[in-house]
Amino acid sequence: MADEGTQGSTAITQWPDIADALGSAAGDPRGAEDRVVALAAGLPVRSLPEFFEHACRAFHAAGHTGLASTFLGRARKVEEAHRTLLGLAPDTARAHRTLLELVPTGVITPSLLHDHLAGLAARVDRTGSQAEAREIVEAFLAGGVLPYPNLMADLVAVAAAAGAAREAEEDWFAERLLRGGLLSRAALPVWEAAGPALQRLCRGSAELLDLLVAAEPAPGVYDDADLDARLRLEWLELLDRAGAGARLSRDWFVSLGPAPIRPLVRLAGQAADRLFPPPSGVRLDPGSDPMVSWAGAHPLAFRNLDKNRPRFSEGGPQWDRIKDLDELAGRLRDEPARFADDMDWFVRTLNHYANIDYPAALRRVWGRPELRDALSEHVRDWIAEASAGDLLGLEIALPHLVPLADAGHAGLAPEAFGDLTLTDPVDVLYRALRTGIPEELDLPVVKAADGGRVSAVQHGDLLTLATDQGKAEVHGPDGVVHRATVPNAGGGTPWYDGESFYLSDFDRVSSLRKTFRLVDGKEISFDTGALARWPDAPPAAQVTFPGAAEPAFVRLHRAMIHITAPDGTLTSRTAYSPSGPAQEPVLPPPGWWPRLGPADPAGSAALRGLTRETAEELVNAALRGPEERAAAIDRLLPSVTAPRLKQAIETLVTRATALLPQTLRLHDRLGTDRPERVPALIRSESGLRSGRGISQVVTVRVLAEALAEAAEASGAGTVRPSSGTATAYPLGTIALPPGTGGIWFPFGELGGKALLAAWPWTVEYERARLFDTLRAWGDTPWGDGSGRWRLHSFTSRGGTQKPQGELWRTPSGSLIMLSFQGHPDRESKAVEYSPDGRFEPFDMPGWATLRPVVAQGWGGAGRIAEFDRLRAERGPAPYDIDGVRGLAARTGLLLPEVASAAFGFPFFAGRENEREAYPQEILDLYDDPETGEPGSKTKRSYRLDRELREFLMPLDPADLWTTGLDHDRAAEWWETVGSKDDD
Repeated sequence: MADEGTQGSTAITQWPDIADALGSAAGDPRGAEDRVVALAAGLPVRSLPEFFEHACRAFHAAGHTGLASTFLGRARKVEEAHRTLLGLAPDTARAHRTLLELVPTGVITPSLLHDHLAGLAARVDRTGSQAEAREIVEAFLAGGVLPYPNLMADLVAVAAAAGAAREAEEDWFAERLLRGGLLSRAALPVWEAAGPALQRLCRGSAELLDLLVAAEPAPGVYDDADLDARLRLEWLELLDRAGAGARLSRDWFVSLGPAPIRPLVRLAGQAADRLFPPPSGVRLDPGSDPMVSWAGAHPLAFRNLDKNRPRFSEGGPQWDRIKDLDELAGRLRDEPARFADDMDWFVRTLNHYANIDYPAALRRVWGRPELRDALSEHVRDWIAEASAGDLLGLEIALPHLVPLADAGHAGLAPEAFGDLTLTDPVDVLYRALRTGIPEELDLPVVKAADGGRVSAVQHGDLLTLATDQGKAEVHGPDGVVHRATVPNAGGGTPWYDGESFYLSDFDRVSSLRKTFRLVDGKEISFDTGALARWPDAPPAAQVTFPGAAEPAFVRLHRAMIHITAPDGTLTSRTAYSPSGPAQEPVLPPPGWWPRLGPADPAGSAALRGLTRETAEELVNAALRGPEERAAAIDRLLPSVTAPRLKQAIETLVTRATALLPQTLRLHDRLGTDRPERVPALIRSESGLRSGRGISQVVTVRVLAEALAEAAEASGAGTVRPSSGTATAYPLGTIALPPGTGGIWFPFGELGGKALLAAWPWTVEYERARLFDTLRAWGDTPWGDGSGRWRLHSFTSRGGTQKPQGELWRTPSGSLIMLSFQGHPDRESKAVEYSPDGRFEPFDMPGWATLRPVVAQGWGGAGRIAEFDRLRAERGPAPYDIDGVRGLAARTGLLLPEVASAAFGFPFFAGRENEREAYPQEILDLYDDPETGEPGSKTKRSYRLDRELREFLMPLDPADLWTTGLDHDRAAEWWETVGSKDDD
């Protein structure tokens, strides 16, 4: 009997009989397929797709679902072949109806659905294609069929081809998965594909989020336990990304059981205090808890902040340019954190540039009450740090107090510094080394193959050391008692209580303590029995350092280890963290320190017997530079052999040395007494107080010592021909001391600086700088006015391009090369020393004279001290316009040139405000006689400002207030020396 069928335009009323094929399908499926295909060969071409669909229905009805799917696939392939080969358009409406009909039967395989969706995406007429795709997929999912991994991608491709939004289609599909309850049985790739959409949906809908929580993957989705674990991890991580923890109950976490560390910790964090209520009666101080050790930003964080600022901002927030202080007041009110940062930056950059009137800027800020109050509060904190007794306090305070003092803060608030007891950094070094430092202790080390970090957690008599690669060692009083692998994926810090491992963490936002129990060494669980668990580690202990007669007190406070000497004085504060770099010794909490043995017994014994004189010698050597510092430690502390201890000592010496000049500078600016004992190299020999010039004192003294020693070297080998010029010869090269760059700038110009400092129109901030330079150089050999030093400018004629530090023996004494500038003149500055002050001409091999030699000139500690006194007692020096006019006439120099050398040049751009302080009769000296306008500065005038001005200053400072400028000496210099220079 023939089957009935319809084909639309084919007008076929009966299909070929497929009963034989159906009968053989069970035993010979391939043969049955071939019989059906053979029957199709006799049909019209257009009827073939519908015939195969008919066969699909028949075979499905007979229970042969696999063959049914095959025939439906053939129907689609025939349609595609007709389209491509014959140009016959497929009957898409019929195909869509057929798929909807067959979806519930299970005939539609993932491959068939994929092909159908791909066809929809490729269809030329895409009208309604997205709706058709959704209808098919909806039916597919409604039948409880698990989606294949790429179903979402296929659906999105149809939507994209129709011009629809990708995310909207993803969200539609993901919501169907949730509402259909299919996710719990879906494969891992389906979770991964739908993950972003599920996250978006669940973050915006509590209903859908609850469905996601309920979609926990069913056990046994895979036959592989590892794949099932990955599937569960994907679900947990998706819950985390969707923020599900905020809705999950404590019972849910308990029932979850062991889970991977990262998602469980993050979910628990979202649940916050519902899971981890603060212990009753316990107030955690995170800065004093060794497990946490957190107290906000490090007090020296401004150093890194400054490093990361743009280069153009190195001068600070430029409050000196702000005209409207209402803006600052508003920032203080509305953005206090930003204001505090900017104010701190403003203070530290006071006096950064030499041509800005910072005292005036500070006075303007101080004049606004709310700004003054804010600054005063910080000043009190900085003064407390400067008086704390350790190096850290000075490192915090001095970068703020020194600029403030230089800018005149003490004059604005004389009472502000009344409580200041400025710590002596040399004394701190002495006390710290005598008392004890952590590096003297034999600290544990945990080696990690890949570096990383290692944590140290004390719990009673146990210390757990764990690397972030999972290696853990538990130390007891007598050594290692347990080793284990402890995974750490950001869940906290591992520790051991003698029975179990735990992961504990402190939430800095909520201030909650969180503890999980480690299960099977792989996962963690939210264990109600572990909630109250927390490492038991005392924040303080009495520690007897090796070789000490009495214990010191060590405590953790504000995330810093404080070491206090037996007499109660603070010796050091060191930042403490419960973790540090692996491969390095681990600093345990203070409570473990009494259990640590000595790292270098002989070295510790040497430190216990350290004298104040030795501490001074260490700093004195360090002032000369790093090579001298290292050599001094070896020489003065030969018993210290442990590299780590030696490095720690060197670090302390370096810090103390860096702080000493600033400490003395602050004493000088405030007018307080310097410490009684100061290292010789920086000690004031004359009583002059050099202020901001203190570092120049050290640099010049070191260079002068090197020259004096070189001058004592044998003169043998110096070429002294019977006629002609002698030749210098090299002695070797030394390391130049810190601060050598530009150190020669004041050389031979001290008289000129004194002259400018004496005039009434010199602005006060510039006068302060001039006096600092005078007092500093007056306390050095180069400023002693003895005539034993002179400055050379050489140009290379084949010599080395790195001459810095070269010492030469000259016929009169010695010479040291200070610099080299490759362009434009290949110039090197050098200072020559003659013990008796007599200089012979000489040749420098590889070098030629570039500029005239600069003589030492005006100076001497007594002369500078006298000038300082006269200026303070008599006020500004009187000026003599007629004498300047007469000098110009005697020398033939232009009147503006002589006036500039005598009185300064008031017409530099940017200093217009300072011009108002000049008397008009002096300003008239600079006028061009033809135009009546101020003339421009000549090239020669710049040289005369340096050289002629030096000779205008009287040798006896008192003469400046009586007879005035030394016009005769200046005129003689011009006739004999100055006029010979080719400008």
